[in-house]
Amino acid sequence: MTFTVSQLCERWQCSQKPVLKAIAEGRLQAFQLTPGAKRPSWRIPEDAVTAFERSNAAPDQIPTRPRRRRSAGVKEFF
Repeated sequence: MTFTVSQLCERWQCSQKPVLKAIAEGRLQAFQLTPGAKRPSWRIPEDAVTAFERSNAAPDQIPTRPRRRRSAGVKEFF
């Protein structure tokens, strides 16, 4: 199965710009149906999509330490 750019935009809920940028940078493998055309028609294989999604998955959220609260009667001068 192959995907079009617009299908990936729907799947990832984004515009065409990030998908085309990933193709241009070589981070997302794709092939042209009409090589040499002004507006190439891209097709992205399913295995390339899953590999891209796997490599760009959000890492587990890093726990942050709680913010320090100011003491009630202390004024800070900078």
